[in-house]
Amino acid sequence: MDKIVLDANVFLKLITLESDSKLVEDLFITIFEKGVPVLEPNFVRVEIYSVVRRKVYFKELTYAQAEESLSIFRQMGNKYYRSSGKFLDLAYDLSFELNQPVIYDTLYLSLAILKNAYFVTQDLKFLKLSRKYYKDCYSVKELLLLLN
Repeated sequence: MDKIVLDANVFLKLITLESDSKLVEDLFITIFEKGVPVLEPNFVRVEIYSVVRRKVYFKELTYAQAEESLSIFRQMGNKYYRSSGKFLDLAYDLSFELNQPVIYDTLYLSLAILKNAYFVTQDLKFLKLSRKYYKDCYSVKELLLLLN
């Protein structure tokens, strides 16, 4: 497999320096070194910007830190896909199949399925559910081991 879909929580751990940010940084270095394309639903941009804004609002990040975080995200060169057609329909269907209250997380999973890509998330509960439906689901640590 030569493509990866990263859940927004993976990006956020990199750009906002959370507890496992070093592990995520190692994954991004590996992805870059191996030239593996990162595919994302276009919604990821809204999700990233919203979470960063929320962190500023609740004083978890300064404005300057937020701007730096978003700058890093904008430079990543991801390939974005519109959430429409089969992609959106599959995300909706998966939300029922996996008993999710909203389709945000299933958008990432459906893109991975449709593009035959690895799906990576740090949401371990959703990871476990996703594996019931799609075999190529990984945590950051697991994908690092697979790629190295």
